Amino acid sequence: MKIALKVFVVLFTLVNINCLFISNAWAINVGDKVPACLLAGINDKASEINLKNMKGQALYIDFWASWCGPCVKSFPYMDQLERRFKEQDFRVIAINLDENIEDAHEFLKKRPVKFSVMQDKDQQCAKGFDVMAMPSSYLVDKQGIVQYIHLGFRSNEVSELEAQLKKIVNIKFNQSII
Repeated sequence: MKIALKVFVVLFTLVNINCLFISNAWAINVGDKVPACLLAGINDKASEINLKNMKGQALYIDFWASWCGPCVKSFPYMDQLERRFKEQDFRVIAINLDENIEDAHEFLKKRPVKFSVMQDKDQQCAKGFDVMAMPSSYLVDKQGIVQYIHLGFRSNEVSELEAQLKKIVNIKFNQSII
């Protein structure tokens, strides 16, 4: 009986460790490079962005959906962020994950913004980032490295987010690192 219990514990542990590695195999973590995600503009069908080509700019990448309550609050905040830090090569890119793009259009009619609003048509970018919550935000430095990850949006956490952002926008872009 003791041997069977030990075998069970070992197998259970191995399965859990394996699941941990599999679930994080494609997830973005702090210190990782941003993946090559091709995104299409929601309002301007001709516009496209590949996140891999955004080096030289600090980014606030935000995954959102029209049904997300915290997203309603985060949109005015992100619009204000881009206006405040635009001169420091900073850009907000909001990536919509709605199944029906018309839901995103309705959301944007009520909440117009100046920053880039894109769509991830095949959800590959969201899978690459392993998006777990709405919204999910990633601060990326000018070398294309994720420096901070934040899930959800709560106004009492804005000061921490801005402290992280100030560190990132003040770092000079070093092309020799690329």
